[in-house]
Amino acid sequence: MILRKYRAPRYDPKLNSAYLRWIRTLPCVVCWQLRPLRQFAASEAAHVGERGLGQKCADTQTVPLCPYHHRTGPLSAHAMGKRFWVYWRLNRFELIADYNRRFEEENRDAA
Repeated sequence: MILRKYRAPRYDPKLNSAYLRWIRTLPCVVCWQLRPLRQFAASEAAHVGERGLGQKCADTQTVPLCPYHHRTGPLSAHAMGKRFWVYWRLNRFELIADYNRRFEEENRDAA
């Protein structure tokens, strides 16, 4: 009989469910940039930060995208990869920094 060592679930500092909930309440960054375009579905939290191959970046490195611009459309982040940011003329790192700053300000005021 082989005894297995019990492992307690480890804390992952990359996870932040409050931040993801907040991101999903915001409008899609592409739909927002193209003001005449209406967003018909709720935003999703798109993990767009730096990461290794086959890995997901931290939850605080997400931006809000509608399903069409995130996964399903021909010009979506999943379909285009890194060309997505050039095509839509967006700087993902500035967006990430701006959303993190706004989240901190809103939570600082609430606390």
